[in-house]
Amino acid sequence: MDEWKMLGDTYQPMGSSFAESTSLAVSDKPLSLCRLTITLRNGALWHHKPLYSEIIQRARGYGLSGAGVFVGAAGFGSDGVIHTTRILSLSDHLPIMIVVIDEESKIRGFVQRLEASMEIETATIEHVQALRVRQSNGVPR
Repeated sequence: MDEWKMLGDTYQPMGSSFAESTSLAVSDKPLSLCRLTITLRNGALWHHKPLYSEIIQRARGYGLSGAGVFVGAAGFGSDGVIHTTRILSLSDHLPIMIVVIDEESKIRGFVQRLEASMEIETATIEHVQALRVRQSNGVPR
């Protein structure tokens, strides 16, 4: 196990090349951003392709800073049926979450552009304090 040392405001492993290329920096002034979380049912489609794919492509086209798609191991929705990877017949209905963090105005503008007919289970916006945000050029802001 690597030992960690403090270098300025950054913890880095000692005696490792990892320390020279990566850091876990914590900003003195966290950025106030918003997190958009969209929950979908796995298998939801939009014009014969996965709905999550359409949403992240739109997020990229809208200029959002990035998006991640995560598949849940288990969950239930408004129907009350528990879907899990352990029951093969229900595993195609596992929850999918799309997470985006960006400025509130950009998040709200993006949400308004999503189609009402998309099979979105929930969409939430939360205020978050970002400790580190990497810009497209790789430099933390």
